[in-house]
Amino acid sequence: MGKEFILRDFIRQLKNPETQLDFRKITTFYERKWFNNEISTAKDALLYEQKCQIFKSSLTNFLPTSNTNMNTIE
Repeated sequence: MGKEFILRDFIRQLKNPETQLDFRKITTFYERKWFNNEISTAKDALLYEQKCQIFKSSLTNFLPTSNTNMNTIE
């Protein structure tokens, strides 16, 4: 069996401190909902989506440029 990664390992692989923070915000939000068995509201979903978009935009600064749209599945 290969090495198992935990969240801390993934965060360490993100070299940019801002990207680490954005990722941590997303996972903390998710973990609070999951481990506290909280029901999410539409407002929660919108906030979570916004956090994910911020994280995604921070990644575009580090990804190679391409003509491929990452939002489409072919």
